[in-house]
Amino acid sequence: SNKQKAIDACSGEWILQLDADERVTPELASEIRKILPMTNKQIEEYQENLKEKELFERHQSLVQGNVIPSEEGIQPIYLNLKKDNYIDPRVKPEDDEHYNAFFIPRLNFFLGGYLRSGGVYTDGVIRLIRKGKAYLPCKDVHELMTVEGKSGWLANPLIHKDSPTFKRYLERNSRYIDHLVNELKARNKKFQISNFKFQIEMIDWIIIKPITTFFSLLVLHKGILDGWRGVVFAFFSAIRFARAYVRFVRS
Repeated sequence: SNKQKAIDACSGEWILQLDADERVTPELASEIRKILPMTNKQIEEYQENLKEKELFERHQSLVQGNVIPSEEGIQPIYLNLKKDNYIDPRVKPEDDEHYNAFFIPRLNFFLGGYLRSGGVYTDGVIRLIRKGKAYLPCKDVHELMTVEGKSGWLANPLIHKDSPTFKRYLERNSRYIDHLVNELKARNKKFQISNFKFQIEMIDWIIIKPITTFFSLLVLHKGILDGWRGVVFAFFSAIRFARAYVRFVRS
């Protein structure tokens, strides 16, 4: 991929890889400068003292378990070398004890503000890597990054402005719906669902999934703390299942 070509062309020991819609805050820049000269032991102590350590670890366990926590979490998923069945031949796990990559939490910009709850934050992504210790397998757009050694966390977030306008958000939401439609097509073709099972599936996608998703994001994941933005995000995240099923039936 072009990203991997750019990574290979870098000459420094550490590489900060950013997407076009991501912004580094002065606080994050300062933290990066602080952590790079640290020894492995110092980084270990730094990780233990992270204020949101438990939240970061929970997110990382979901990501490394190949579970996407939220709609905004439909981003590249990153796996530790030992937890991934795919092993890039360029990665040689000679020393699995060193920190060679860092997740950075992201604040997603939505309708003029940032979502800090609702299953969106931390939306952690690996962006800081040691050269030669992390690779993109170059299989698809939303691919996994293979990392040799340990992956730590930085405390200060990236600013993520993937949907600066509501129109842009709806366009991205529509693409996610298309992915769901493809999943439905593949599953129905594979299992040859009967009329009865088809009706049950329709009820699930039209009624059950939207309702459970809405209340999960709004209540369980505390999206209500983001105010009206959290409500709007939860609503459109929920109805994408019904919209996907309607598209699937019409296709």
